[in-house]
Amino acid sequence: MLCNRTGWLKVPLLLWVVLVLSALPAVAGFEAEVARDLGPKVATLVAPAPTAGEWLIDADAAQGVQTGDLFAVVLKGAPIVHPVTKQTLGNLETVKAVLRVTKVKSGYSYALPVGSADDLKAGEVARRFSGLPATFWDYTGKGEGVLATLQGALPDLHWQSYSAAQAGRPDQGAKPAAVLEPGLVFVLNAQGLAVKDHTLQPLRFYRPEQFGMAPTVATAAAPAPGPGGLGFIVPQQPVAAQPQPAPTAPAIIAPASQATAMPGRASGGPQSVRGGLIYNTQFENRDGVWYGPRQEGHPIGLEVGDMDGDGKKEVAVAFKDRLEVSRIDAGNLRPVARYDFPVSRKALSLDGLDLNGDGRMELYLSSVQMLEVRSLLVELRDGQLLAVNQDIPWFTRSVILPGEGRVLLGQELDPQSNGKFGEFAGPLFRLSRAGDTVQKGATIAIPKGVELFGFSFLENNGQSLLASLTIDDKLKLVDPTGRTLWESSENFGGSETAFERQLQDAGAMNRFAFLKARLEPLPDGTVLVPVNEGIRATSLFRQFRNSHLRAVGFDGYSMVEKWRTRPQGGYLADFRVADADNDGADEIVMVVMFSHGGMFDGGYGNSAVLVYELQ
Repeated sequence: MLCNRTGWLKVPLLLWVVLVLSALPAVAGFEAEVARDLGPKVATLVAPAPTAGEWLIDADAAQGVQTGDLFAVVLKGAPIVHPVTKQTLGNLETVKAVLRVTKVKSGYSYALPVGSADDLKAGEVARRFSGLPATFWDYTGKGEGVLATLQGALPDLHWQSYSAAQAGRPDQGAKPAAVLEPGLVFVLNAQGLAVKDHTLQPLRFYRPEQFGMAPTVATAAAPAPGPGGLGFIVPQQPVAAQPQPAPTAPAIIAPASQATAMPGRASGGPQSVRGGLIYNTQFENRDGVWYGPRQEGHPIGLEVGDMDGDGKKEVAVAFKDRLEVSRIDAGNLRPVARYDFPVSRKALSLDGLDLNGDGRMELYLSSVQMLEVRSLLVELRDGQLLAVNQDIPWFTRSVILPGEGRVLLGQELDPQSNGKFGEFAGPLFRLSRAGDTVQKGATIAIPKGVELFGFSFLENNGQSLLASLTIDDKLKLVDPTGRTLWESSENFGGSETAFERQLQDAGAMNRFAFLKARLEPLPDGTVLVPVNEGIRATSLFRQFRNSHLRAVGFDGYSMVEKWRTRPQGGYLADFRVADADNDGADEIVMVVMFSHGGMFDGGYGNSAVLVYELQ
């Protein structure tokens, strides 16, 4: 019972305490995450690389090393002797050279010296992000606490003071006045915290939710080119619409020098827009990336195709509780139709194909209901999404087969599986459609141990190889006989999509089976593989907060990285390679979950569709 005089004070005080305590885990988790992402890693210079000017170092992705990371070659100098005890406290250290990682392979990496480094020697020690200058540019005016957290997480950097960093900070949208020394630049704005090298190339990115800062909501936005080609979206007051000439090509992404307006909230339908938008030239040698409006919920799948037969492609996003189809039109994501799943049904994957040849892509969703497989066939008819078959007894997935193209495959669930060796039983088989019925067809030849999800064929010197994700999220390459050619030491893939499995032991708790992430081949022989980083505990719990998409190819010995998208501060749920904006060129389309939600919003979270331009 509240005291008449002081009770009214206790309620806001209690709320304040709850808010502070709820923010503490986020800050603590952020500090640990930054220390893991950017903390020191020791490497040894092994030998000059075959490529001119580069060195091989004995550090790889298993240690968290990524392309762009900076390693300082450190020389041990004179000892530091205590004047009273005469004990040696350590040694003075000087940075002899700085190396930038250019390629990450299994067991070693390629690194290129930044500037002159003619006297490097094999055996010398290099430390990642150690002894390098670090500066913090705060465009929010509220970043001193974030800086303190960063300094605690990364004490090996030489931090510039907050006041000095702000005094030398360029205006948002301008380049720095002077050339920066090799080191790190942390840029805090309304969209989040970007980590860049001294040339302002992005290295990492953290969303505001990750470090306990609420994201800024922007109802309208205009791009301003920022340092290093990064364009920040600055919230501004809405202005009256001006007549514009009809565009000759409906591309949603314009080069940074030509961008005049950013896609935001689509007109004509209800949408949830919770955060600011950002235009970012995230690809090296590629023009940009488009962020759609925020959509509430946990995404499980993405598809792009002509679903209504009008010759233009739509974008379908499946969430745990619903399916939404939209169209990208003049830079806006316009809703077309929505289908809500019954409470008892759990959607797990989304794929689209035109199996009946009527010129319209139909959607196939793997789903379970009351522990039984009951997959769906959904069509867009007269502007409405209709489930024309709700009892398909198999899991479904579309895959590109060598020499044939994309087909729909199925596989049965293993009722006796304990999850140690997979979840499925029997061979993979083709699926076809007759009316509203989905029929089981011939099996396909595939190496033993490969299941329906998480594999892709790739062509290499006229031979069809197969890349697949293992049960513990390692990437594996096998030949047609099933012989293993290579297996990664680092994690790839990573999926939060799971369904409940009933254990055979009486009284035992049910477990969760996680599906493997999608792999997709490109015409040049590379394979696109998502990389999600975060908590992964098999059959218990998974939550990913950082991700990127990586293109890898086989060099005859191992799968090597060709390129990757810049890190996203969120979980990459699914992706496709398709012409999402109907401009005649394929793009990489992603759905990324930027927030998993919290105790004050029911844990529902929010996501967005991203479109990367390919050239």
